[in-house]
Amino acid sequence: MEGNLFDYIFLSTLYFMFLLIWLVILGIGKFAPKYLDPVRSFLTLYIGGLLFVRYNPLTYKDRNFREFDRRLIFTCSIFLLFSTALISGIRKRIEKKAGPIVQDNISEIKDNIGIKS
Repeated sequence: MEGNLFDYIFLSTLYFMFLLIWLVILGIGKFAPKYLDPVRSFLTLYIGGLLFVRYNPLTYKDRNFREFDRRLIFTCSIFLLFSTALISGIRKRIEKKAGPIVQDNISEIKDNIGIKS
């Protein structure tokens, strides 16, 4: 694969994000939800910075458009279009499933220490 460190960081983070999303969707791994927002934030900022640096009008004139560039633009557009909706849906699913469990645990703790709701 022709590329550099920035290409590797982008692809590695993107694949890690997809892995976390699937772990959350499938309900495997309780750690995935807490890492989803930081990874999404990092990837969004990284995409913005990478696109700004690589394709700004001052420096892009001297570059060849590589296969990685095509892949980068397509993947970034898909990520930016669907990540917000997908992450919101996953968050709602987690809150729906975990909400009653958390509420029951809070009620039990309050009962144990004598706090009335």
